[in-house]
Amino acid sequence: MSKKKLKIIITGSSGYIGSYLVKKLKKNFSITGIDYKYPSFNPIGYKFIKKNLLNLNEFELKKILKKKDVLIHLAAIKHNNKKSKKFLIKLNKKFTKKLFYLAKDSSIKKIIFSSSLYVYGVKNINNFKINNERDKCLPNTLYGKSKLYGENILKKLSKNKNLSYYNLRLFFVYGYKPFKKSLYPSFINKTFDRLYSEKGPIIYNDGNQILDYVHIKDVLKIILKCIKTKKKNITLNVCSGSQISIKNIAIEIMKIFKRKDLKIIYGKKDKTKNTVRIGSPYLVKRIFNLNKLLTIKKGLKKLSYSYGR
Repeated sequence: MSKKKLKIIITGSSGYIGSYLVKKLKKNFSITGIDYKYPSFNPIGYKFIKKNLLNLNEFELKKILKKKDVLIHLAAIKHNNKKSKKFLIKLNKKFTKKLFYLAKDSSIKKIIFSSSLYVYGVKNINNFKINNERDKCLPNTLYGKSKLYGENILKKLSKNKNLSYYNLRLFFVYGYKPFKKSLYPSFINKTFDRLYSEKGPIIYNDGNQILDYVHIKDVLKIILKCIKTKKKNITLNVCSGSQISIKNIAIEIMKIFKRKDLKIIYGKKDKTKNTVRIGSPYLVKRIFNLNKLLTIKKGLKKLSYSYGR
């Protein structure tokens, strides 16, 4: 007799992480994906619901959650400008709260939430520290505040012993080439695209911003660990712990393309000047027994294969 497959619902299933997550999970799990846009690949082997989450009423949400075991909530709005502000509040805060409370009263046993490094607040080069999960969160962006709000709702709901949460504080995710419809604005992917078109990389500020990039292969591995683990109620950094500047990333990619002749184009200054955003992967490595996370140099080399390098 075959073992019954876990039933998993994924919001934002047509996004960058969601698309690859569906492809990884659909063989061994019963997957339902929901997004306002169709996936870039043929949705075979899982159920896809084309719906704008903000247009779903309570009855429709209950129906979607019915008889599911795991909720992976990836859908979010990140950009914090005047136009998107009201939608960010509606989706990241109001909808997320409604979704989590309805999940608590459903058959859902686990909620995996894509939180963010922005819950820590943005540090500059003069006062930075490596962020770990015990740090006090002081978000200074609306996006960061909305993610911390979601985390805190789950901590409150975890008093219900039948529900466990996994708050995954994602740092800068890169890796596989994005699907056309995922609209993933990664600096790394943009730079690959520009060099593939024989154009120099564009860098804002002086390029000395230091970031912590984590390969999507490791992100997917950690999400799968959360699905399978018996451990409950965990908040984790999903990062590599490696430090690299934007400028040095551009130089590494230019080396891969063997295009040192192309010049880096420096764009206008923005709020990221002199910022440092690095996390500690110690806890995620210890809890899930992860010996190695992919280094940025190996990750860039892997990505180059999809560009025929």
